[in-house]
This record gives sequence, structure tokens and C-alpha cells, in this order.
Amino acid sequence: SDMKESKDDEETYVPEKITQYRTRNGNTEYRIRWKNHEPHEDSWAERNEVQSKYPEILEKYEKENESKGTKRKKSHDKEESLPAPPSKKRGLPKNITKEKITKIDGVKYKNETYKWVLELNDGTHADVPGEQLIKLHPSL
Repeated sequence: SDMKESKDDEETYVPEKITQYRTRNGNTEYRIRWKNHEPHEDSWAERNEVQSKYPEILEKYEKENESKGTKRKKSHDKEESLPAPPSKKRGLPKNITKEKITKIDGVKYKNETYKWVLELNDGTHADVPGEQLIKLHPSL
């Protein structure tokens, strides 16, 4: 591999930043943008090569991406706002509206989630998870 690099020595390639990464055959590769060069001259390099030659830009890239929340730390915040899979909603009457709720009858704790037992104005009761109730009736 030394042969092909020798011609590049005439031009100085100074890494400016990593612009993206990809995974090929299980290896992470980074796309390096060179200072004073055009985007089409970007080079892909394997992670361990980047780490040994240009640790600064790798570290900077990973820090920036961490703060954007691509790392595990933040990802679970997003997941909680996703709608629950249909199986969880099975027991929920879809048609509860806050106008139908006469009162909150109590709370059940089941499968590690709290459910509000609501008395509806037609005399029936419904169990509604807390977050669902907040959506229906934020003022409760």
C-alpha cells in the first residue's frame, strides 16, 4: 500500500474533518474531507487507520455525533414517544373522550404500569394507562 501513497505526498493532504461513516464487511469506514480540497476528493479510510493517523478528527466527529444523540445514551428518550405497539393497546376502548369520563375511580398497578380506572358516563369502567389519560385529559 506504500506505493500508491507516494504520489499523494507531493500534494499535502491535511484532514479537515470526517463527514460521514459507513460499515463495510463489518468494518467501520470514515469519509475524510481534506483541507482545501473538493468534496469529490474525499477519501474513505477504515476506522483503525483513521484512529492511528488522525485521532483528532475522529474524536471530534464522535463527540459531535454523540451530542446529536446518535449514541445509545439519548436514543431511549425518542423511543418512549413512539406509539405503543398495537398489542399493548388491545384492552383500551378507543372511543374514550374526556367528556365521557365521570370520575377517576382508582389506580391499578399491573405489569409494571399504572392504569387509571375511569368511570364513564354510561356506567362502564375502563382502565387507561397514565400517559393515555394525560393525552385525553391534560388537566386531571
